[in-house]
Amino acid sequence: MSSVAELTPEQLAALRAIDSPTIANAIEEFDARDRRAGYMDGSIRCLYPELGEIVGYAYTVTFKDREAGDPPMRQAWIEALEQAAGLPAPRILVAHDASPDVPAAIFGEIMCTMLARLDFVGVITDGAVRDINEVRALGLQYFASGVIVSHGQITIESFAAPVTVAGLAVSPGDLLHADRNGVVQIPAEIAAQVADKAAEVRRDEGKLLEALADPAFTLEKFKQVMLG
Repeated sequence: MSSVAELTPEQLAALRAIDSPTIANAIEEFDARDRRAGYMDGSIRCLYPELGEIVGYAYTVTFKDREAGDPPMRQAWIEALEQAAGLPAPRILVAHDASPDVPAAIFGEIMCTMLARLDFVGVITDGAVRDINEVRALGLQYFASGVIVSHGQITIESFAAPVTVAGLAVSPGDLLHADRNGVVQIPAEIAAQVADKAAEVRRDEGKLLEALADPAFTLEKFKQVMLG
């Protein structure tokens, strides 16, 4: 398990009040990692943009097509959820679909209802999901590659182990921030400072937007604001 940034409820609420692009911009200010790393690509999308931002600690699962001799799906799922209880809340389920040749929905109403009862606020997967209306009613955020009507014949290959979803390597305990713009991982060592830095980013961007909205706008005047 990676280093867990156990933030206070107030710190988590402050992060949740900020959009994901601003969070990404704030992280860049710390030079904590390469600017081309730490976020998911466009191969998945937010299915409920109206539900807004989520922040939570990642719990990871890999699904595969079930073969003869594999344990029953329900047994493995319960074991995974029991393991997830060791993470602080709120939690986000991050799932890799290792059976792309047999497309099926790996999440639906029953599984997501269980997750909601266990303090999960979202599901992020490179696989497909279903029961769109029912899961929206739970208030659980969905990020997925698409929607498929059937759950096929899947089971759990592993859980509580690192996965790569939409180009981002995720370990159990990673702090994730997500909204309609995508998913970004917040480094544990700076997590407590990101909300304040985001406020600075917003102030700086506000000055630029104000200059752009000025009726007397010229490129020369804007250059002075942008470059100091």
